[in-house]
Amino acid sequence: MILPELDLEPAEPVEPWMDDAACLGKDVNLFVREQGDNYTVARSVCSGCRVKEQCLAFAERTGTKAGMFGGLSPEERYERRLEREGRSHYSAGIPDIPGLFEESTANLARTYKVHPRTITRWRQLVREAS
Repeated sequence: MILPELDLEPAEPVEPWMDDAACLGKDVNLFVREQGDNYTVARSVCSGCRVKEQCLAFAERTGTKAGMFGGLSPEERYERRLEREGRSHYSAGIPDIPGLFEESTANLARTYKVHPRTITRWRQLVREAS
């Protein structure tokens, strides 16, 4: 299922470094993942951005839970936070599952022998914890 495109307007810069962001003026929808998307376009924009570190620090400082910031997805930022804290998905109450957000729910449910709703819940817990 493809999610409908979000009707988001580009945000005005709120911090001085944002004026130098490679994404300034770009379609905000490029930085919000739809199902099955892996942020390909967003990653290419972020890869050459000279304020990528400030962007990532902003997302981490503000607890931003959606969208690509500083070249990292919400899941990657969550993993980074757990790593800094010396924790893993397992210690957060969620099994460490490679591909939790990339693999289909049905495939993961078959692999881990759980109900598909369990996979959905694990994803929700990871998002809430980040």
